[in-house]
Formats: sequence, C-alpha cells, structure tokens
Amino acid sequence: MSTTTYLNQTLDGINPITTLNTPRGWDVVQSGPTYGFLGYLSNRDNTADDELIVNAGLTGTNWQIVTLRYSAAFSNTTTLHDLDAQTGRRIKYLELGDNSDVDLISTRVDYIQGGSGLLHDVKLGSADTISVNLFADQNKVETGTGWIGSIQTGDGDDSVIIGGGGAGYINLGGGSNIFTTNAGWVDSVTSRNSDNAISIGDGGVGLLIFSTDGGTFTTQTISADGWVGSLTAYDNSTVSLTLGDAGGGSIRLSGGNDTVVLGAGRVDTIMTGDGNDQVTMGSGGFDFLNLGSGNDVLRVSDQPTDNGISVNARGGNDTINFAAYSNKVVFNLNLIGDWQNPGAPKGDIDLAGLGYIQATGFENVVGSRFSDTLTGNDVDNRLTGANGADVLNGANGADVLRGGNGADVLRGGNGADILDGGRGRDRMFAGNDADQDIFRFNNVNETALGKNRDKLVGFDSGEDLIDLAGIDANTTTGGNQTFAFSNTTAAAHSVWYKAVGPNIVVKADIDGDGVADFVVAVMQVASLTAGDFIL
Repeated sequence: MSTTTYLNQTLDGINPITTLNTPRGWDVVQSGPTYGFLGYLSNRDNTADDELIVNAGLTGTNWQIVTLRYSAAFSNTTTLHDLDAQTGRRIKYLELGDNSDVDLISTRVDYIQGGSGLLHDVKLGSADTISVNLFADQNKVETGTGWIGSIQTGDGDDSVIIGGGGAGYINLGGGSNIFTTNAGWVDSVTSRNSDNAISIGDGGVGLLIFSTDGGTFTTQTISADGWVGSLTAYDNSTVSLTLGDAGGGSIRLSGGNDTVVLGAGRVDTIMTGDGNDQVTMGSGGFDFLNLGSGNDVLRVSDQPTDNGISVNARGGNDTINFAAYSNKVVFNLNLIGDWQNPGAPKGDIDLAGLGYIQATGFENVVGSRFSDTLTGNDVDNRLTGANGADVLNGANGADVLRGGNGADVLRGGNGADILDGGRGRDRMFAGNDADQDIFRFNNVNETALGKNRDKLVGFDSGEDLIDLAGIDANTTTGGNQTFAFSNTTAAAHSVWYKAVGPNIVVKADIDGDGVADFVVAVMQVASLTAGDFIL
C-alpha cells in the first residue's frame, strides 16, 4: 500500500533547511556582503511505494546552491516557488524528479531537469536560464523577461511560451505541442514526429524545422507576426502557414497539401513541395515561388506598382487566381516566362499597374470581378471570368471557358472546348476545327428571351453540341427532367428551333405551357437535329 510523505522547505541562505532527515545547514551562511552557499542538497525518498510531496519556497538575497535535487524511488511532486522578487539568488542545477510546479520571479536557475512523470509546469522570471529539459507526459514552460538558451521537451503534449527575453534553441520532441512567442527573438525551433500549433509574435524566429520518420504524418499550423528567417518541413508534414507584416526569408515545404497565406511583409523564396497546395499572396508579395508537383492554386493580390513576383507552377494542374485584384486583369498563359503587368490598362508593360508577374507552368486562370481578358496556351486550360464583361480566349487544347456574370466573349480556339457563358449577354465562338465543342447552359436565366440572348458562333451541326442537361425540363415535378426535342414545333417541356434568316433561334419550355422560357441564337446554321443537343 502506497504512502505519502510531505516535505516543506524554505531556502533563504541563512536558516537551516528542513530535509527528510535532519535539518541541513548552509555551507556558508549569508551575512552582509557574504553570499550564502550550499554545494549539494538532495531530497530523495528511497521508500518503496511512497509518494513524496515537496513544497519549497525561495526567499532572501545573495545565496547560491550548486545542485538542488528532488526525487523518489516511487513518485514525487515538487512545488518550488519564489516567495518574493529579491535579487542575488542562484541555483546552478535543479533536478525536479517526476512531477513539478516551478514559478520563479527573480531567482536564477541555470539548468533545470525534469524526469518522466505526468506533468512539469515551469515558469521563469527575469533571470536568464541556460537550459530546461523536461520529459513528462505533459510539459509546460513559460519564460519571462530573462533569456533562455535552450528548451527540450519529450514526446508528450507540451506547451512552450517565450516571453520578452527571447530564446536560443527549442526542441519540441513528439506529441501535440503548442509553441508561442511574444516580443522576444527565438533563434531556432525544431520538432520531430509531432503535430504543432505555433504562433510567432513580433520578436520573430530565425529557423523552424519539422521532420518525421518514414511513414509518420504530421500537421504544422503556424502563424507569425514577426520575421520568419527560414521554415523547412521535411518528409510527410502538412503545413498551414500564415505570415504577417514582417514577412520571411526561405519557406520550404514537403509533400503535404499545404496552405500558405502571406501578409504585408515580403517573402524571399517559397517552395511548396509536391502536394495540392494553396498559396494566397499578400500585398508584400514574394521574390520567387515554386509550387512543385500537384494541383496547386496561387491567389494573387495587388502589389506596389514597381514590385514583381516570379512563379514556377511546375507539374500538375495549376491555377492562378486574380479574384482579389482591385482592377480588371489582362493575363496570357502563353507568355511563358515573360514579365506581365496584369493590372495595367490593356496589360501594357510600361504603364502603372498592380505589380508585375512572371509565370511559368500554369494551366488555369480565374479572373477578377471586373472585365478581364484571359488567354490560354497550347495545353488544356480552364479560364474563368467571374463578374464583368470578360474576354476568354482558349487558344489550343481542350479548354473549359466559364464567363460568369456579365456580357462575355468566349473563344474556344482549336481543340474540343466547353464554353459556358454564365449570366449576361454572351457571345461564344467554337473553334474552326474538326473537334467537338460544347456550349453549356445550366439555367434558363443564363440567356435572355429577347435581343439580349446569347449567340453561338461557329457551331457545326453534327459535330458540336448544345448542352442543356443542367436545366430541368419540368419544374412542376421534383428532380431534373430531360427535354424532348420537337424539331420546329413548340411543345411543353421540349426544345425546338426556328429559322430567322441565315440563323436559328433555339427555344425551350420548362413550365409546360409550350411558350419559350429559354432562347439562344445559333449563327449561320440552317437546321438542327436532336443529335446536336445534350438534353
């Protein structure tokens, strides 16, 4: 049966110290300018199945202990607190045993060691500390205005807070950890096989390194107001990174599906690795971004006029997104490696814009809320106009063009293209080739009934298709019903056409009254068959 032993101590440099045996006097008693001194004080309970509970208070001034030890053969918990803020107290080596609660105001402890118990909770004050090493199931360290050389925690779920004094080297070990800094600078933080939530304050950090053993997958969530000199995530780490006004140096991520959000601070270099990554650029921008393999997205935003970013999307199916731009965009995927000025009038390289972009390896573009001009290249592109009267040029390849809201112009170019004008008075042009183009409509409101209806140009009957499968042919019943084709005769829940000069007007009814609810013009076509539609 286990028992409990309680030990209450006061260490003041003068009075004898209560121990588990006889009181221990100081080797040198503090008196006036003479420092109190004690070489070694061990408080170890060697009784089997006995739990040692220690409550120790530090007070007085001008004394030093070389080694102060608390431990037990079975289990121990040490509470060690400063009782006041007097100066001149120093412990060189502090051994805490299994569990501890340490709260220092002014006492300097050079080295703190905690064993493999349940919890170590260490709070440091104004004095500097050389190192803290804690290996319980859960470890907590909070520093103050004093500097700390190093902190190492074991594989538990740990919390480390760095105060204004800053820190040197931090090793977070395994587990699920929380690491927070404030105004103090931190030289480096490393972690292996652990999930970490890291918040870097105004003081910044020089180096962040995350690594794993083979087969171990970790998640790193990082936000930083201060400068991040270098961040490297190896192996199977997935990173969510948010940088603020101070920016950073080198960001190198691994094969996870990473998320990077930048702020007003500029970043030198970003390499995201081979996952499906998302990078959102802030106003500070970056010098160079390498998106690696995977299906990646870069969301760009306004920069100062003379700033520029260079991006290599590399492998995968990658998208550059201008939704955050404050002006219309002119961007051409075919200008591979050339500097472009997307926010300038007509994209003129010599006029004031929203910053320059040098892009390589992108397949897709999403425009702004304004009237954009987006051009594809020789591979399969997705061009999305969003709002505004957009001009989308597919060029070569099997492209998907989506105009969104606004009176858009969609030109598929060569290749088997899908043209989706969205809402507004759209003009959509099929390619002059032998490939099958598809004109897609998803709602009757995507085209008007009168003169503002959409126009399809270059449609080849028997080759190209008008896709109405996204429209419900009978809105009076549930589900999505298929249209019938009634040739040139108006009919309920059907599609029909009417010749108007050299053109054809296609009509469709969805409410059952046989009156057109949908109208689109097909230019320079004499007739259509059911095979020209996806109904």
